[in-house]
Amino acid sequence: MFSKWTRSVNNRSLIPADALLLPALFLFLASLSACISPEPVITSTPFPTIEAVRLDIPNLEPLLLDPIQRPPRVTSADISQVPHPSFSKLPEADHFISVLYASGSGFGGRLSIFIYAFPEDLDSVWPLVLDTIYTPREIDGPGELTAVDHSDIAFIRCNALVHIKLDGADPDEILTFADKFDADLKSLLCPSK
Repeated sequence: MFSKWTRSVNNRSLIPADALLLPALFLFLASLSACISPEPVITSTPFPTIEAVRLDIPNLEPLLLDPIQRPPRVTSADISQVPHPSFSKLPEADHFISVLYASGSGFGGRLSIFIYAFPEDLDSVWPLVLDTIYTPREIDGPGELTAVDHSDIAFIRCNALVHIKLDGADPDEILTFADKFDADLKSLLCPSK
């Protein structure tokens, strides 16, 4: 039978056995933990991770600068990489390109293309672009969603938002130009299914 008391080696007095057990246990656990390498703890995240999407953007400059593609009364075109200030509330696009049109020595218009990595991003962009058009009317026209007002038209094609402003154009001219441009853009941007 074991006693609850034990004698100390140096002074031969009785001390509780539990008092010796605690330091010994601590030393044993410390030496054991030094021998075991920690394993990584795998935790599940409540949200799926989104991998980076590589955008395959074709070179749109030839389409934008082609004299045959220009709208009526436009005499020249220059590429711009800076969105017009009226688009400052739009989320930054993953790719942006714009062409500025001149009519003689004056402003002829502007065509801007905002390309987003995910088509779902356009759900939040569409209402914001409608705010840049004075009195937008949604119509059946080029693209999957279209709004027009006098010399402005905006439409969505695949994961791109296109805004066209033609100075002095009537609604028929701008719709004709937008239809033609949309057909060419669709063949470049949209994956064939």
